[in-house]
Amino acid sequence: MKSFSRVLLSCIFLSCCTTFGAISTPLFSDGKSSWEIRIPLHPTAPEQYAAEELQATLRKISGAELAIVPTDVIQPGPAIVLGTAQSSREIASLSRELPL
Repeated sequence: MKSFSRVLLSCIFLSCCTTFGAISTPLFSDGKSSWEIRIPLHPTAPEQYAAEELQATLRKISGAELAIVPTDVIQPGPAIVLGTAQSSREIASLSRELPL
């Protein structure tokens, strides 16, 4: 449960970063999305579960299916990044920029 809480908090953190970063791409529109869900290259079980639950929930809400992309590099483009500063370079990079 502790790991799941960390993943969830990281997701919320990144969502806030995206919001405050003034990304103007809508999360979904007309059942489509250019966003993706990024997880660590070797996700923990809670990270994988969180990604799948988020994907399913957003599909129910919007009809859009965001791809789940395992990666260990920082990539451009709109994304919801799941993980922790220890498991994701993207989160680690942002966590140094935004004090929490």
